[in-house]
Amino acid sequence: MRLSASCLPGTEDLLRRELQDIGAGNVRPGRQAVNFEGNDELMLRALGELPSALRVYQELSEISASTQTDLYRSLRRVKWERYVTVDQSFSFEVIESGGRAPGPIRYITLKAKDALVDYFREEQGKRPSVDRGEADIRFLILFDRGGCRLYRDAAGRPLSQRGYRLRHAGAPLNEALAWALLNFSGFSDAAGSG
Repeated sequence: MRLSASCLPGTEDLLRRELQDIGAGNVRPGRQAVNFEGNDELMLRALGELPSALRVYQELSEISASTQTDLYRSLRRVKWERYVTVDQSFSFEVIESGGRAPGPIRYITLKAKDALVDYFREEQGKRPSVDRGEADIRFLILFDRGGCRLYRDAAGRPLSQRGYRLRHAGAPLNEALAWALLNFSGFSDAAGSG
């Protein structure tokens, strides 16, 4: 399967090395992300073993999106029940990274939501709820030089919230940034991974 891990600017090469260390295939650094390939086991390893990653995404499909109507129709053809149920909440994030969306980002986000909701209404007569803050399932639409792709957030939350803490301590520095600083300064071997 095709996957992508997002990262802070300037840490793409560090993330590339981490992905190669866990056995990821076809690793390709991009802009604030590294694309790679692997199976379900590798995706789970990526979720737990990449200290410089912010999120891990699973690519669901390439989307035709030359116009807003084209985007809506392409998203209506997605078999959404494979990824979300009517009892779950969802959200969309839209990012332009070297590509251009066929309209304002907020409007494209609403069109994506409409496509998913309309699909469920037609297929099942009811729909999942939108929750921009604490959605059960998070989707990403990425416009890059290669076109438009639909992703699902593999964890649903930032990797800094991997679940080993009962509550957030309010750290003044992002964990991925702290890891990158330790790594770039040569202290990462002494620091370990946690």
